[in-house]
Amino acid sequence: AAGPGWRSWLIWIVGVSAYVLAVTNRTSLSAVGVDAADRFQADAATLSMFAVVQLAMYGGMQIPVGVLLDRYGARPIMTIGMLLMAAGQLTMALSPSIGVAIFARVLLGAGDAAIFPAVLRLVATWFPAQRGPIMVQFTGIIGQTGQLIALVPVAALLHATSWSITFGSIAGLCVLFAILVALLVRNHPSEVAEDV
Repeated sequence: AAGPGWRSWLIWIVGVSAYVLAVTNRTSLSAVGVDAADRFQADAATLSMFAVVQLAMYGGMQIPVGVLLDRYGARPIMTIGMLLMAAGQLTMALSPSIGVAIFARVLLGAGDAAIFPAVLRLVATWFPAQRGPIMVQFTGIIGQTGQLIALVPVAALLHATSWSITFGSIAGLCVLFAILVALLVRNHPSEVAEDV
C-alpha cells in the first residue's frame, strides 16, 4: 500500500500544531500562577479551582466530542474547539474577577477537549493503519511541548507586557489556528468519500 502523501502530512502538521497550542492554553494559567494570584487577589485554594473546573469540563466533554466527531468529522469540531479556546483566553484577558476567570477556564476546557481526539481521528483517516500507533505517539509527545511554550514564552511575554496583552495574544493565535484548520484540514481523503 502507498504511504501517506504530502497532504496527509500537511493535515497532520496543522492538527498537531493545533494540539500544541491547546496544551499551551491548558497550562498557560499555571505557568503564571503567581501573577494570577496577584491579579485576582486569590489564595492557593482558589487558584486550584481554576484547574479543577477546567479539568472537569475537559473530562465531561469527552463523550459529547466523540459523538460529534463521529457525526461531523474532525475539521468542524477542531475549528469550534479553537474558537472556544480563543473565547476563553479573551475572557481571561479581560476578566475583572475570579468568577469571570473561572467561566473563561470552562470555555477553555470545552475547547481543549475537542482537539486531541480530533487529531487522532485525522491520523486514523489519513494514515495507513500500520502507521497509526506511532503517529498517535508522535502526536502526544509533540503536543506536550506546549507546556514548555506556556512555561517560557508566555511567562516572558506576561512580564514584558501585561496580562491582557498576553492572554489576548494567545486568543489571537487560537483564531489563527481556527482559520488554518478550516482552510487546510479535511476529514478524510477524497478517494475514500466526499470531503466535508
